[in-house]
Amino acid sequence: MSETMPESFVESVTGVKFPASLTSPGSSTQLAFAGAGVREKKVAFINVKVYAVALYVESGVKAVLAAWRGQSVSSLSNNSAFFNSALSAPVQKALQIVLVRDITGAQFWGALSESLQPRLKAAKAGEAGDKALSELGKVFQTRPLTNGMSITLNWIHPSTLQVAVAPSPSGKATVEASIDNKALVSSIFDIYVGDQPISPGAKFQFASGLARFM
Repeated sequence: MSETMPESFVESVTGVKFPASLTSPGSSTQLAFAGAGVREKKVAFINVKVYAVALYVESGVKAVLAAWRGQSVSSLSNNSAFFNSALSAPVQKALQIVLVRDITGAQFWGALSESLQPRLKAAKAGEAGDKALSELGKVFQTRPLTNGMSITLNWIHPSTLQVAVAPSPSGKATVEASIDNKALVSSIFDIYVGDQPISPGAKFQFASGLARFM
């Protein structure tokens, strides 16, 4: 008897519920859940939960990940080549962020920009990268971001980033920016699965989720 896929998955630290499948605004492609983790920020020596983040991928990633079958999740989570193969696969991928506290758009963008700038510099993104970063910043800089709000960062292969915002994970979302820049979109995903992830726990959960595709 085949195993029944749950309709949703719960991120264990925040309790945020993510759907088992996601069709991003502006796209007709159904993506499957591939793990979730939490982003925390240290404030006055205390780790404060800011948001939960989930990774979604198109099922076609299976063909690429088959080469890694049989390896442990622990091994995969520390293997840059594994994540690079998943991210370079010619399939759609998305990150869904769900806030678990109220923050300003400027706070969110300040932290995201701080992580993106050195990655864009390392990728030699140049003026095109600066322009793409500025376009992304316009989505967040002046808006309030409230507890429960959902942000979807959709990577349409090979180089398009679509950004959608909704009042909740199940709420109606619209595409607020569509930016074509490979360095920007790959840098965003590198923040979570690169060699220096902002949430090692989330990276481990993503490795575990991707392993299920094998």
